[in-house]
Amino acid sequence: MAICHRDCRMPLLAIDVGNTQLHIGYWDAEQWATWRVHTEPARTADEYGVLFQHWLAGRTPQQIVIGSVVPRITETLRMSSQLYFDVEPLVVTSQTPMPITIDVDAPDKVGIDRLINLVGAHHQYQQRPLVVVDFGTATTFDVLSVNHVFIGGAITAGLKTTVEALAGGAANLFNIDLVVPPQPIGRNTTHALQSGLVWGYVGLVEGLLTRITQELEEMPYIVATGGLAPLVAGHIPLIGSTAPLLTLDGLRYLQLA
Repeated sequence: MAICHRDCRMPLLAIDVGNTQLHIGYWDAEQWATWRVHTEPARTADEYGVLFQHWLAGRTPQQIVIGSVVPRITETLRMSSQLYFDVEPLVVTSQTPMPITIDVDAPDKVGIDRLINLVGAHHQYQQRPLVVVDFGTATTFDVLSVNHVFIGGAITAGLKTTVEALAGGAANLFNIDLVVPPQPIGRNTTHALQSGLVWGYVGLVEGLLTRITQELEEMPYIVATGGLAPLVAGHIPLIGSTAPLLTLDGLRYLQLA
């Protein structure tokens, strides 16, 4: 079985396992080809292997890196990597060597995606301090200090999670499209919901970022990532960049470290 040294530059399969979706990327030394699939813990190693072979369409990864917040899937993906590509994957944990220092109360309890995002931002932007806002199932705010130290952050419910909770808890409401409404004062129930959710969420993110930046000695550079970042980030002047592939890039940097 092939075990790739981390300084090699062979084709890479990166797998970001989130609570809602798997974000999968194939890096060919120049660019990403990416796919998304719903997170389904019941899938077998063989089912994942068949999916990967279908997506890759003849391309063969010689190194595989996995970042997962769903432990049940992690071992299944490890087995799939071994069976279908004869590769022992790098499974990123808080013990994996990183270019950042972790200084929080319980490092092993931190969602590994948060650390991977900070590694990606650290490499891409070379700014300090840094804040990464990840708009996923949960929205996370993670802070890298001037000395490249992860000092903590904040976590709140994701925007889509909020929509689903609202629709599920109120019999007369319904799921809506997450888009910016014509104006903040909605003239019908759909627009009123969109206003409250989208503009309300923008206000939440702005408020948290303002408080976080006030706590730091220097103004941080703020990066947004995650599936809903394009909807929200453009309305928040504090956010300097949107990086939709930040987690995959963080996984790639860790594999090559």
